Amino acid sequence: MKKIEEEYFDKILSVLSTDEKDSLKRPIKTLYDLIDILLQRIDPKVLAKKTADISRLISLMNRYLSSAIDRNETGSKNVSLIKDELESIKVDNLTSEDLNKIQSKLVTVTHKIASEMDDINNSFRGEQQKIIQLENKVKELEEKLQKTKDENKFDFLTGTLTRRVYEKELEKFEERFVRLHQNYAIVFFDLDHFKQINDLYGHDSGDIVLKTFGTLLLKLTRETDIVGRYGGEEFIAAVLYLKKEELEGYVSRIKEIVTKYKFKLKKFNINITFSAGVELRSNSSSLEEMIKNADILLYRAKETGRNKIIFWDGTVL
Repeated sequence: MKKIEEEYFDKILSVLSTDEKDSLKRPIKTLYDLIDILLQRIDPKVLAKKTADISRLISLMNRYLSSAIDRNETGSKNVSLIKDELESIKVDNLTSEDLNKIQSKLVTVTHKIASEMDDINNSFRGEQQKIIQLENKVKELEEKLQKTKDENKFDFLTGTLTRRVYEKELEKFEERFVRLHQNYAIVFFDLDHFKQINDLYGHDSGDIVLKTFGTLLLKLTRETDIVGRYGGEEFIAAVLYLKKEELEGYVSRIKEIVTKYKFKLKKFNINITFSAGVELRSNSSSLEEMIKNADILLYRAKETGRNKIIFWDGTVL
């Protein structure tokens, strides 16, 4: 714990020393004061890297103070008992003056000890309250960081994974394929004539189509699978269906619902179609080749009339 304390003293003092002189007007008496200043003044992005260490340090301090408070409260009760016993001693006229003096001194000493222990416990409680406040600040910081992380994980418009996050999640599929021979498929989706939608109805209407299509994909895709926005009007899904019939059922449901859905664009209700290419991982020597093959199948679907889904074996839906 000493090493961590020294590290944060140095860090905080380094930050404070680069600030205006009036930043040091605030009294700094304890490590908690310094950590409190750290949480307020350091860039959250920089602080994020050390959040776990700060939480661990504060937790250790809290456990130490709780233990100290318990021990001192027990000691205080014991001393109070001694004090009560001494005060209850009956001294008759035959007791020597010296014994009276000894009793008086012992009572005075125990009163003083009890008072000091109360002061110590109150001080500990004050420090403990500061720690609780710091813990809450760290918790708030962690929640803000997690919220930022979640916001960066999903495409702001469609709710699907961003391409970067999708590719990272796809690596997990690939790891299971290499290690456990768990096969999977990739489906490339591309909305047909999307440029015409933007040109005829405006980009706001185009956004409505993208958002609705993304929502439908998410609803029709299992939680064990992943869907991402690959770019523009292109979407991509990685699915763990074991049989081709199951995979056909998945893309058929999407096609049926999308083609029957009436997209409300301004005063018009229009139909949207998409083209898609489907490739199995086991057909390719690498993940990169698999993605390339799925892309080729997608563009073959677009070049041969659109509104169709082409599988690796030539099956067309």
